[in-house]
Amino acid sequence: MVVQRYYLPATPYERALAPPKMAAAVKKRLRDQSRELDPVALLLEIRAIQDELGNRLIVVPDTRAACRAPPRAPRAARQ
Repeated sequence: MVVQRYYLPATPYERALAPPKMAAAVKKRLRDQSRELDPVALLLEIRAIQDELGNRLIVVPDTRAACRAPPRAPRAARQ
């Protein structure tokens, strides 16, 4: 008989702090770092960088235009 065990849902941060063998100093450093994180500020920074990348896009000229034949003059002008 197979017994499946399901764990309660946890964030990666919570799972990182779970092992009892982890050093207290490491757990303290993780907790301190977690307190300093600001998801809204991170989102704003990501959007600003995306805007900057969008502004740096290089527009490639249409190279097919150089291969086209020049337009022909109207019939009246050719005669």
